[in-house]
Amino acid sequence: MKLIAIMSTYNGEKFIAEQLDSLLSQSHPLDWIIVRDDGSTDRTPDILEQYSQKYPAIIEKVIDNLGNLGLKSSYFKLLTHALEKNPDYLLYTDQDDVWLPDKIERLLGKIQVLDSSRPALVFSDARVVDQHLQETSSSVARFQKFHPVPCPPSLKSLLLHCPILACTMMLNAKLHALMVREHNALLNPDKWALIVATIAGNVSYLDEPTLLYRQHSANALGMRGGIRRKWFDPENRRFLRQRYQEAVDEARYLLTLSLPFSHDEQKQINDFIHLFTTNIFARIANYFKFCLTPPHWKRKMGLLLSLFFRYQ
Repeated sequence: MKLIAIMSTYNGEKFIAEQLDSLLSQSHPLDWIIVRDDGSTDRTPDILEQYSQKYPAIIEKVIDNLGNLGLKSSYFKLLTHALEKNPDYLLYTDQDDVWLPDKIERLLGKIQVLDSSRPALVFSDARVVDQHLQETSSSVARFQKFHPVPCPPSLKSLLLHCPILACTMMLNAKLHALMVREHNALLNPDKWALIVATIAGNVSYLDEPTLLYRQHSANALGMRGGIRRKWFDPENRRFLRQRYQEAVDEARYLLTLSLPFSHDEQKQINDFIHLFTTNIFARIANYFKFCLTPPHWKRKMGLLLSLFFRYQ
């Protein structure tokens, strides 16, 4: 059985050594840790070089001279590269978290009971910690007001937001191959994996933390709320408009793919697009199809405020 973890790094010199140590100390070892640096300007490449020289049989650096591609494209490069090794299971890893020692072992126990002939994904909870690994919340799911049972989430909810952290996921070979075949670099790798597994396979949830999810000022994504700062702050309005425009673009792209969407799922995607792009009366009508979907009142308010913006 082959297991691969993929990591895209960018200016992660403060925490990356601690994360690599946690990957190398797993109770069930990894076969490879494949790392691509996305154009760091700090000591991250030097640290990666030190680790790859110390652990040449496990740590592999992707050298492509493509520079800074951004988080989404960098991870899809890694997904494609990892597929060449034919892994049975693949895990995403951030550069600044710390895996608990039995993370792989526990996720394996969960995913191996699923049908291996279909795409499959298992994900877990995580503890939220500050930059010094001091716990700020015992559960990222509860912190984000996400209740993962029943699982998987509905497609309707996934069109609005991804409730799952990529760093808690494990994918099987069928899901990995299908993601690379469709090659959707428009979506973040966590949302893309979850949508494909929800539509074409199986999703399961481990209601236990398997890592320390570090939050600090330089997080590439981190836990971003749906409404930030004051309700009508100009920056908040820009954030909302950008977020929903991205969601519309993602939904349009989904309709171009060969995933086995049902008729109802295709209608949900079209209704979602129309929620943002048609005339105000049609938008209001579609709003009532989605208004109860966001899991938290702030996200519900953000969806309501989206009616006041224009989208392409």
